[in-house]
Amino acid sequence: MNKQFASIVARYPESNRPRGGVDSLGSAGGLSGAELFVFDSAAGRLVLRALPVGGPGIEHYRYAHDRLSELRGLRFIAQPLAAIDGRTLQVDDDGRIWELAPWLEGSPERANPPAEARVRSAFAATALVHDRWRGRSKSAPSPGLEARIRTLDDWTSRGFVELEQALQHINIKTESRSFQDETLARQEMDLANTWRRLARRSIESVADRVRPASIGATRLQPCLRDLRPEHFLFTGNETTGLVDYGAIGVDSIAADLARLLGEWIAPGDSLRASALDAYRSVATLETHDLTLIEAFEIAGDFLQAGDWAKMRFLEARTFGDRGAVKQGLIRGIARLSRRLEANPDWLRVRD
Repeated sequence: MNKQFASIVARYPESNRPRGGVDSLGSAGGLSGAELFVFDSAAGRLVLRALPVGGPGIEHYRYAHDRLSELRGLRFIAQPLAAIDGRTLQVDDDGRIWELAPWLEGSPERANPPAEARVRSAFAATALVHDRWRGRSKSAPSPGLEARIRTLDDWTSRGFVELEQALQHINIKTESRSFQDETLARQEMDLANTWRRLARRSIESVADRVRPASIGATRLQPCLRDLRPEHFLFTGNETTGLVDYGAIGVDSIAADLARLLGEWIAPGDSLRASALDAYRSVATLETHDLTLIEAFEIAGDFLQAGDWAKMRFLEARTFGDRGAVKQGLIRGIARLSRRLEANPDWLRVRD
């Protein structure tokens, strides 16, 4: 168990402390680097989280907790609990940030395709969150789309060359690795090269379709900004949990909806219309939002595998799940390939 666990728990009221065993879940399958500890207390089942090392910092999490407080009454949102000092964030002797919250029951939807009732429930829950934050809206260009344009430009100016050079260098180094590690590394390299070849031929077409949507003001408000299918917990067909708010920030609601649609529902699937209908039953969705959703999705289809390739080969990041990079590359290549199959004219011949 984390050496700081006991000292952090002691900062909370007696009713929020363990009264029995503690289950250490590690990252619970996530990639952020958080550590989770679940236990029963007099106040019910709770989860103590050690937030990611090197994360966005305490000011960001204070902002996130303030936004979560505006979602009180939504049963699928766990409100952080205050320690004896009245604060919902605690910092240990090593500088790591912790928080305590009620444990949310339920499990993610694993079926592919997902059950329509669960999709509708998730999109309606998202709309409830967005609607609570709508009062904080302002008008400005989408920072998320602007960031994606910068990333596309960076791949064009130097990223592809740097990735190719890195892959050539790693190819030499893998000869001294064990067979298992070398096999996985070569699979990752082959996948990264597959994406690089597709991406170089399609990046101009992608940028041509994303750039116009990034220009001009749109409605911005607090959003989750990392809304994934696995962040929704269901009991039956009801959303009983929406977890992981570490990326909360200001952007267009289209950023959230595009992320969720892109990772959960294939283009052309009738579930998409049902999902957006469920959202509209709770909150407003304007025509301009739909335009931005498409731009975010196109960028996401292109960049998903590229982000994994960059983390693995240019930033040398490591993950607790050694297969995460391979699976991320596979999913990203599938998304880009599907987009290009529907738009073969986006591929341009290159030397």
